[in-house]
Amino acid sequence: MAGRIPQKRGTLAEKWVAAQLIKAGYTIEATNRRLGGGEIDIICLDGPVLVFLEVKSRSRNQYGLPEEAVDQHKRARLINAATAYLAQREGPVPLCRFDVAAVQMEQGRPQALRLIKDAFRPGD
Repeated sequence: MAGRIPQKRGTLAEKWVAAQLIKAGYTIEATNRRLGGGEIDIICLDGPVLVFLEVKSRSRNQYGLPEEAVDQHKRARLINAATAYLAQREGPVPLCRFDVAAVQMEQGRPQALRLIKDAFRPGD
């Protein structure tokens, strides 16, 4: 049962972030895509740039900031998933970047968003 609470919080945060991105002019291309041994929370377009976005949420910072959870291992899995996504996507490969959305939760609801654009690059 305890495992469901973080998953539910994560799903709520992802939907909230997607709504915030749409308000900011992004176009959502896909959500929760599992491929290449990983999952990409949100795939979207920021103008001509294809963005692979990882959403991390925290209600407390006792285990660090949300974005600190995107460690080297997680980055490698995101890069593999993005590579697999690009291989199946039609058309020329666009400019791409990896962003992290750090969501602060209060009483089970998203309250603040820190969008870290170009948070990491393959080879970092």
